[in-house]
Parts: sequence; structure tokens; C-alpha cells
Amino acid sequence: MTATAPTRTRELCVYGVVRSDANPDDYQGISGISGEPLELVAVDEIAALVEPVEDPATLGTRDGLMAYRRVLDEAARHGEVLPFRVGSVVPGDDDLVALLSDDHDVYADRLDEIAGQVQLLLRGSYRPEVALGGIVARNPEIRELRELTREAPEEAFRTERIRLGELVSRALDEERAVDRDRVVEALTPYATESVLRPEIGLHGLVNVALLVDRDQVEQLERAAEDLAAELQDRAELQLVGPMAAYDFAATA
Repeated sequence: MTATAPTRTRELCVYGVVRSDANPDDYQGISGISGEPLELVAVDEIAALVEPVEDPATLGTRDGLMAYRRVLDEAARHGEVLPFRVGSVVPGDDDLVALLSDDHDVYADRLDEIAGQVQLLLRGSYRPEVALGGIVARNPEIRELRELTREAPEEAFRTERIRLGELVSRALDEERAVDRDRVVEALTPYATESVLRPEIGLHGLVNVALLVDRDQVEQLERAAEDLAAELQDRAELQLVGPMAAYDFAATA
């Protein structure tokens, strides 16, 4: 394999892997945690998008996390990028070249697999009062227990309160499963891959990452808008992206 010649020993933050024939000028306007321009270290068909760092601890700060997302999402505008785990640091150029050489074919193959694609995130959550109201209206036992405990002192009806919490949680889980499947089934025809993430918060409805061809993004956005309109009385949906393929870069 042909690699760029290491120049000195320095700690390098590795943001991700791109193709080695990428235009370096595309990345000159992107700055990492230090504010300095990024560098490309190439090995044959792939290149690491890196930044020298004096204090790797800064990568775990809020500014470091923001820089990580900024670098990768900006890079994704110019082509495929495989994100490395946030805060990834190698102790020098030689180590980086060895890392890229050892897994060269894996990275190159995955870049081919995600060619022309970007990631989008669909997040949704129920409107708490509306969701609870619907559950109460549809379940007589929940309705009775709620009426029984609503005005009672906190220490009263402990067994009934526990039972009420269990029933509400179970009913919400059942409702979430139905609505989540509905949302995912409506959007996955526009995606080549999808990953269900854990819902966010007690009233989380859906949190799904979608790998989408760039020419399908607008169609997926329209489908998400239609879903949001259908569910607007009970839930809020938010589509985020396009962004780098964070959930689809398992090799990194």
C-alpha cells in the first residue's frame, strides 16, 4: 500500500475516513476543536480526516462534541465519510497509517456501500396530556384508579397508585409500538438502511436513523411532513439532517 509519509510524532484526533481522491480544498473551510484547518492522511483509496491536538481532554468537552458534529456534517456535504467514535485519538502519524492500512479494505468497502447516501434522524414524542387523556379515555380501569387517587393525599392508596402507574406505562408502551411501526413503515421505503435508537424520555415515540440516497431526501422529507400532519394532535415529529452516517459506520 502507498501511504503519505509521516512528518513528525503528534497526537491526532481522527474524525472519520473519506476517499483519498477527495478534493482537499473541500475541507479547508472546516475547522476542528483547535480552529485549525483539517488534514488528510491517505493510504491508497482511503484517507483519514484528522486534526493535531495538544490536549485530547478537550475533545470530551461541549466544544469538542460540537466540533466533532460540525466537522463530520460539513464533510458529508462533499461526499461519503465514515465517522470515527467521538474523541478518537492516535498517538502519531505512523500509528494512523498502520490503522488505515490494517483495515483499509473494510473502510473502502463501506465507503462504497454508502456511496451517494446521507443520514437523517426522525425523532418524535407524544404530547403528554393528550397521550394520557387518550389512555384514560380508552381504559376503564385506569380511569377508575385515576379518579380514586386524583384528590387523595400522597400517602393514601399506595397500592392503587402503583397499579395505576403500571397500567399507564403498559398502555403507553403498546400505543408507542403501534405508532412507531406506523412511522417506520412509512419512511423505510425511502431508505436503504434504518436503525431504531432508544426513544428519548418517558413520552418518546420514535427515534430512528435512516440512510437515504441524496436524490430521495426530498421525498422522505415530504413523507415525514405527512406523518407529522397526521399525528399533530397527539405527537410532535422532527426530522434532522442530512448529516454524516453516524449510525451506519460500524466499521469505524
